[in-house]
Amino acid sequence: MQGLQMNSFYCPVPWNEVHINADGTYHTCGAQENQVSNTEFSKTHNVFCMTIDEWQLSQHQRRARQDKLAGIEVPECLMCYTEDRLQKSSKRIRELQKFPVIPKEYQQNDFIRKPISYHVSIGNECNFACKMCQPMASSKVAVEWKQQARYSGETYVNWTKDPAAWNRVTNHMLTNPYFKFLHILGGEPFIVPKFEELIDILLKNGLQDLKYFGLTTNGSVVNTRILDKLKQFRYIDIGISIETADVLNNYIRKGSKIDQLLANIEQLLSYREQGKFVITIRTVPSALSIHTIDKLFSWCIDHKVDIMSNTLVSPDHLQIRQLPSEVKERLREKFAYWQYSDKSLVGIKDRDELFYREHIDAELRAILRQLELPNDAAKTEQLYDQLGRWGWLDDAEIRQHFVLE
Repeated sequence: MQGLQMNSFYCPVPWNEVHINADGTYHTCGAQENQVSNTEFSKTHNVFCMTIDEWQLSQHQRRARQDKLAGIEVPECLMCYTEDRLQKSSKRIRELQKFPVIPKEYQQNDFIRKPISYHVSIGNECNFACKMCQPMASSKVAVEWKQQARYSGETYVNWTKDPAAWNRVTNHMLTNPYFKFLHILGGEPFIVPKFEELIDILLKNGLQDLKYFGLTTNGSVVNTRILDKLKQFRYIDIGISIETADVLNNYIRKGSKIDQLLANIEQLLSYREQGKFVITIRTVPSALSIHTIDKLFSWCIDHKVDIMSNTLVSPDHLQIRQLPSEVKERLREKFAYWQYSDKSLVGIKDRDELFYREHIDAELRAILRQLELPNDAAKTEQLYDQLGRWGWLDDAEIRQHFVLE
């Protein structure tokens, strides 16, 4: 290896990627929990009053890079640390697969180039209110939290409505010679007007050859006009957020209808083209979803669809480990039937859709490791209090997963 010695906490994201939240605040990494809007940080570190280049040179980003080089474990990166310890694919590992060598110039504190990757939320407008979500990522959640006096901010947050900020960010992309990766999320991108406008801007300016153009959608909208435009890009990865392949998904992702959602995914699969137009299932394994998550895994195997998950770490009472020991034991017995592939994941990249079967096996193994972890009694009590407030324990269809009769 050239340059610096790699440590177990090193990650290239603070050098390579810029992340923009729905309210326009900058963020070091999309795998970190969103910064809270209306903090002193958000009032100064945003697309309205700070350029992307200024953000990259900010004290916040300098410190983030120094921590990575020094091997310092920081709380913001808990998701990746958790997934690394579960021996599953984390964003850190995926980025290291792209950039396995630390360039020598990273030793220079003032070294900066324009980012290789943009990870951008184009607003929190959303038609779902998922149980593990927050107002920054869903206007529906914002409405619910306001009704519950848990949130006092704006219901709709969307930095793209500011013409100056929009032009500043898109122009940065258009004039950036290093621009190779783009990931768009919301909210729900397919109901945000600026999503199609961004696609048009990229195509008009000859940026259809990006190495990677990904987006995360809840699968509720199939817009064939936009999909036809996306087909013009060199590589598209549509990640569809879904937790289970049965009615439990309707409870977790409030507003979803599982039958319609699966039908929409099958329609999206008709656009699939190996190595060019990829459909990926994106799930967030949690104490809410794992009871029937094997049905989703089996559905994906039947349809030859890859899976990429983000292990839930916040709120911590919804973590898999917080389920009672007797429920976890029942799940371990249930998953014992699973027939694993004979192939090894060694040398296989996480984003290679041809190895969907091996990726799914790895996801289940990570879930089983979480089922072995001890629970925190107070967190378990908090989990069941939450289930009670939602009315889940009064619903026999859902109660069966959480209570041993």
